[in-house]
Amino acid sequence: MHPLRRGICGGVWRITSQIIGATVKSVLSWIIESLKKSGLALLLVLAFWAIAAKGFDAYILYPWLDMPTHFAGGMAFSFFVITALECAERYIGNTPTIVRSFTAIGLTACMAVMWEFLEFVSDQFLSSHLNLGVQDTLSDLFFGLAGACVTVLITLFISLGNRHSHKRSRDSKPVL
Repeated sequence: MHPLRRGICGGVWRITSQIIGATVKSVLSWIIESLKKSGLALLLVLAFWAIAAKGFDAYILYPWLDMPTHFAGGMAFSFFVITALECAERYIGNTPTIVRSFTAIGLTACMAVMWEFLEFVSDQFLSSHLNLGVQDTLSDLFFGLAGACVTVLITLFISLGNRHSHKRSRDSKPVL
């Protein structure tokens, strides 16, 4: 046995490995729960994009189709982020709605930039011709963020509606 695994160090080693194991298990269950609740939206947008682009050359025949696709992608990804933060509340505590909202918009912006970067890399190394220039990139980023903002607004309205209905039901007196 390694000298560090004996005595006091051995106890620390066992506890550390148990904590890491429990953390990995918690993170995996959180990811699975988040994907079960909102992963279908992401999958549908990606499947639509793949089938339309690769199966039907739809983005060549109908270039305007790129805008609603990026809008839907922004909506789906921000919905996933909001759902993932809600699912994480048992591990990290209550997350204020405004924090979830800004996090969803910020991470959607990061994902949109990463998508555009991957389009550029694909064009450079695979000659895919996905990126049609600066105007296309800015349009894609704009519509992705617009989709995220719409999802956040919908979430905020639903959250406010739930608070008001909960408050009304708590304040109302039963009618006999």
